[in-house]
Amino acid sequence: MKKVKVVLTKDCKELGNVGDVIEVRPGYARNFLIPKGLAIEERNAERYKKLREEIERQRQEAITKAKALSNLITGQELIFTRKVGEGGKLFGSVSQNDVISALKEKGIEIQPHMVRLSEPIKTLGKFSVTIRLHSEVQTSVSVAVVDEGSKKQEKAAKSQKKESKQEMAQTKKASSGKKSEETVKKTKKKESKK
Repeated sequence: MKKVKVVLTKDCKELGNVGDVIEVRPGYARNFLIPKGLAIEERNAERYKKLREEIERQRQEAITKAKALSNLITGQELIFTRKVGEGGKLFGSVSQNDVISALKEKGIEIQPHMVRLSEPIKTLGKFSVTIRLHSEVQTSVSVAVVDEGSKKQEKAAKSQKKESKQEMAQTKKASSGKKSEETVKKTKKKESKK
């Protein structure tokens, strides 16, 4: 079947980004892309050279922004705590929205369609989630899913260590206090003998 070339004037999730020249079926271009302002025919784009230059400028700006965002995201590690049942299966899961909200808490805002997570994470472990910021810019973020119970155990162990350190410090103070009392008594006895 014959296809026509169109130039995208807006980013389209499945088709491409601003300025991309793509081939689509004539009906799709005529009935959907062009009326919605998502694309213009390539032959018209040649007539409107200024529009094409503007589209290319916007595309370059989008790539620059995506690269800057990629630098912020690269190296980030997101840790999610979840309740775990028998066999290491999670109660619930880590979804695309969880990744987006965790990045947002770190001051990084991305769109839902940028996160490439084929299905929610339903097991414990470390995973790499791909984030496609632009058709030419892609990065990944490390996602760790840990047991909520293990976090509680770690906190309990830390608090026990702190308590034991405090007890040891108090014992040392008390024992040093006893030694000083003993030395005071010995000095008093020596003075009284003289």
